[in-house]
Amino acid sequence: MKDRIGFFNKIIISVANVKRYKELINEKLSRAIIYSILFSLIIGSVIGGLSYVAIGSMQKSIENVMSTDELKFTLENGILDFENSPFKYEEGQNIIYVDTSLSLSEVNEIRKIVVHKDSSVSFLKDGISYRTNGEEYNFKYTEINLEGKIDNNDIISSLGIISIIKYIAFIFSILITYFNFMFNAFILSILGVILNKINYLNLGYGDIFKICIYATTLSTILGLFVNLGAFSILVSGTYLTLTINNLRSETPL
Repeated sequence: MKDRIGFFNKIIISVANVKRYKELINEKLSRAIIYSILFSLIIGSVIGGLSYVAIGSMQKSIENVMSTDELKFTLENGILDFENSPFKYEEGQNIIYVDTSLSLSEVNEIRKIVVHKDSSVSFLKDGISYRTNGEEYNFKYTEINLEGKIDNNDIISSLGIISIIKYIAFIFSILITYFNFMFNAFILSILGVILNKINYLNLGYGDIFKICIYATTLSTILGLFVNLGAFSILVSGTYLTLTINNLRSETPL
């Protein structure tokens, strides 16, 4: 009985040794499927971990901002009370402006402050004015069901839902990585069937699919660092083509 090829050795072979693909083909299809699951679990966990950290950082930033006295507010019965009004925050072509001395009926009085920006969000005494690409939208707090009492502590308390989103994003990253991995391998297998016919090989579809699973390894790894898009199929297709050519050269005429 031949020794099984270890998981990490399979990664090395998949990326750096096309001539040894024949050894991978000799294993059962179930072994290739297990490889795809474990590999996707690792890559997906890396992607999910980055998302987890990013969302957690955003959660902490919002909590820190909402904990400062500078942004202390109370919204009660559709009326906003902002202690540091008027307040203005600008970043690039965006601006957030707060002025609780004005109502939506007086929104024209702040136009000279926000009109030079591509987009703006203005929080006034009784509503929100949102402007983008020359279009303006006004909403009263009561119209968007903000009639109870809301303050900074409520915003901080509601951040708990972001913790749930972090875990969902982590799990979703693993699932979508596996889906993309197998989908790309399947699409690649169509090319494999064609190359198999052209080169007069007698590979079954299972063997072709195994090649495609391993051939998708490098493009998936590269996807951690750069969005390859359709180029990933080109990378995987190169491995598939080299493997088919190698098998063809070893086949007696």
